[in-house]
Amino acid sequence: MPKGHMDVGSTHDPVPGFLPDGIAVKAVIDVDPDAGEITVDLRHNDDCVKAGFNQTEATARSSVMAAIYHSLGTGLPRNSGAFRCIKVLLRENSVVGIPRFPASCSIATTNVADRLVNLVQSALAGLGHDIGLAEGGLCMGVNSGVISGEDFRNGGRAYISQLTLASNGGPASAFADGWGTYGIPAASGLTYRDSVEINEIKFPMIVDHLRLVAGSAGAGAHRGGLAVETRYRVREGTMTVVTNSDGQLFAPQGVLGGQSGALGVSYFIHEDGREERMPGFGVQVIRKGQALRGTTNGGGGFGDPAKRDPALVLRDVSEMRETTERACATYQVAFTGDATAGTLAIDAERTQKLRRSNPA
Repeated sequence: MPKGHMDVGSTHDPVPGFLPDGIAVKAVIDVDPDAGEITVDLRHNDDCVKAGFNQTEATARSSVMAAIYHSLGTGLPRNSGAFRCIKVLLRENSVVGIPRFPASCSIATTNVADRLVNLVQSALAGLGHDIGLAEGGLCMGVNSGVISGEDFRNGGRAYISQLTLASNGGPASAFADGWGTYGIPAASGLTYRDSVEINEIKFPMIVDHLRLVAGSAGAGAHRGGLAVETRYRVREGTMTVVTNSDGQLFAPQGVLGGQSGALGVSYFIHEDGREERMPGFGVQVIRKGQALRGTTNGGGGFGDPAKRDPALVLRDVSEMRETTERACATYQVAFTGDATAGTLAIDAERTQKLRRSNPA
């Protein structure tokens, strides 16, 4: 790795009533190839907050380790010798550090951990040499809400579970587009998505749709993974849904000219079809005739979108993963024909003119 010093920061979305300014996440990263060490200094973060976002020592350290391992490829051994090359500096009573009573760490494995993974891996991309990643999606809205209620099919038996209906788009790298089944940075593809059919059997709910959102990926030479939209409702009675979603104000960022992924969003749908925007954090009760609709984040892009292979842009537009408008304006690729008719093709001459007239 090249030698480098980076002083970087990110911001977790505000939490109404608790953290109106969100949570600043900071890291000072030093890469010393002569010593064979990467040092990540997290001691400049604010004190513990009066909510469950505080990182435990284990989650702070493991988030840094995960980000570095994500950034350096698959050949590194996962053993103590390799771990000793990574120094993580923490301080007591910090939101990203070593908490002290009575600080709560109830969601230490997500939220701020996700921001920390994204921050470190995207900073390493600034070193070049095809290392690092863009930022991955971290929205956990109604698609990942904790549902509870009483099931009319089982004599009013109580139920509670956390949904994992939809994944966020993953971060792009120097070598590949972002995963479509990424989940969140702290899990990075290790969490299985729920089966719609099994959820409808286990709980008194109906999932109306679960679909990819065209044009939601962060554009880049390699694009991020796409966002997913889900809508669901309760069959009878009421259902309580609790969400604690980041990524609805501060989107996953791209790197080295790559663009940010789409913001997450959640809506409460009234009986008459009227949609009302929901905050990322809160408790919502729905009854029969009402519904919730939510969209996850798209992942950040890696590199200049105008350097993406036009054949990949054509594939994305043909498969309705990308829009023709963004293909022209952002990727600078022109087409002939019609995607719906199956006749879409690259206009090589116009594409060359677009890319010559709009150099990076």
